Amino acid sequence: MKFLCDDSISAIIPPWGGQFLIDVLPLLDWETLRKSGPKWILGYSDTSTLLFSYTLNTGYASAHGTNYCDLSAPKWDSLTAKWVDVLGTAPGGSITQHSSEMYQSSWERAFQNPGTGFYFDTPTEWKVLGREQIPKKKVTVTGRLLGGCLETLVSLVGTPYAPVHDFINNYMKEGVLWYLESAESSAAQIYRALWTMRENGWFERANGILFGRPGYYRDTKNFKLTDALYAIFDPLGIPVIYDVDIGHQPPQMILVNGALACVTVENGKGILEMTFK
Repeated sequence: MKFLCDDSISAIIPPWGGQFLIDVLPLLDWETLRKSGPKWILGYSDTSTLLFSYTLNTGYASAHGTNYCDLSAPKWDSLTAKWVDVLGTAPGGSITQHSSEMYQSSWERAFQNPGTGFYFDTPTEWKVLGREQIPKKKVTVTGRLLGGCLETLVSLVGTPYAPVHDFINNYMKEGVLWYLESAESSAAQIYRALWTMRENGWFERANGILFGRPGYYRDTKNFKLTDALYAIFDPLGIPVIYDVDIGHQPPQMILVNGALACVTVENGKGILEMTFK
């Protein structure tokens, strides 16, 4: 609360995600925060619990992206470095990010060599669910960005810290463009979390879904991630773009909750344009 209400502090960037950030939410004075004016908060993983609630309960933007510990690298990759540009974009301005060329599939080398940066080893390819065999077909989706880490956000369903329906109603004209990523769940666990969100109406008036590369993921017997995504979102008739640069297999884009976004995917490459209005 002290940091959030201190006008001399421009941004709060936690070192890491954690596990139990939900315990912080009841301790925050939301009425005071609404009166204090906007403050940038940047991070991902369990930090997205705070970002999500902060935007929904105050109406102020928040930035889902690199953690502070990730900035210890001698040189930042082009996507990680975008946090400076994104947080520096003025109200009414726009900023564009492009998908990465390569991503890090495992944290093993990074953990063994702290402070040396990411170890990119796998080509990046954004995919559109159901159109994997026709990657050259361009797909474009727009809407107000909202999302975060699946495992933590699902814990907020039904609580006062996630007034999702108010956000949906406030942006009925633009619609919502959800972004989600998984830290450590199996295909079945991802399905159950998404099912809970859908049945609670979180995906009403959704224009599309951006799903990040899942970390520490495993199939559930013959049930895969794409099966979970298809089962949840195909009845809604909205595009689902997956293996996006979001979450626990870096690098990742900086996505701003509340920003008006336009995402284009073509031939495995993606472009995200955000406008702050």
